[in-house]
Amino acid sequence: MLSRKYYKQFADILKKATEEQYLENAVITGTIENHKELGIINGITENLIEFFRSDNPRFDADTFRKAMEINFKDLKKQLEVEC
Repeated sequence: MLSRKYYKQFADILKKATEEQYLENAVITGTIENHKELGIINGITENLIEFFRSDNPRFDADTFRKAMEINFKDLKKQLEVEC
């Protein structure tokens, strides 16, 4: 069974990948919006959640998703700094 530490690390990795896709799309289109790769990341996330639940019945998918939430205000600031 995985520990909370690993769930947190997975959430951080997926969050970073999602932020990178938003930023990449913003550089291409000029706006932060959905990118086709986000669908892939979301699919991977849901598959991992299903696996985590099977590994640990106490796994909380809502807490995992919350750990992956994107702060778009901070993301826009980061984009301004990078450009």
